Amino acid sequence: MLSFLTQYWSLLVLVPAVAIGAITDIRTGKIYNKLTYPVIAVALIGQTLAGGWNDGGTGPFNVGLLDALCGLLLGGGLLLLAVMAGGLHMGDVKLMAAVGALLGWHLTLVSLVYTFIAAALLSIAIILYRRVFWRTMGRLASFVWQIIAARRAVDPATPDSPQAPFGLAIAIGSLAAVAEHLFRIWM
Repeated sequence: MLSFLTQYWSLLVLVPAVAIGAITDIRTGKIYNKLTYPVIAVALIGQTLAGGWNDGGTGPFNVGLLDALCGLLLGGGLLLLAVMAGGLHMGDVKLMAAVGALLGWHLTLVSLVYTFIAAALLSIAIILYRRVFWRTMGRLASFVWQIIAARRAVDPATPDSPQAPFGLAIAIGSLAAVAEHLFRIWM
């Protein structure tokens, strides 16, 4: 049992963290600092204890402090660019940074790919469910035309635009990356 805990401790932190982040994002539209900051701290301390500075230690999810910091910067940094473009919120950035600190940069990259796929599918589902597909496509076409015509592009979102909870996409994406990693290890 102790061997399992030392090898998979980060999953015992990751799963409830992304689940809580997804639930609060769905309910309130926010991912709170009281979730993300402690998870980041536990991740960095745990990865240092389990994996040392950079050797990865024992276990498939013990990456060491250097990889954890790189994962934190990769996950948080890429989503920070989306915040600056106006698409996401800082809670999403901090949750993805926490995922990065728990999984290291390799799995964070895979998590980001799955997260963006999940976000796209969630957005399409919400648009279809709310029956605003054509209105959304019209706004998107106008936005693309403004970019092509070299005009200052105006954000196509309106106050009534449907919002997809990106915390849910982060949860789906990070858990899909973990599942794929476990599948590769066990097969």
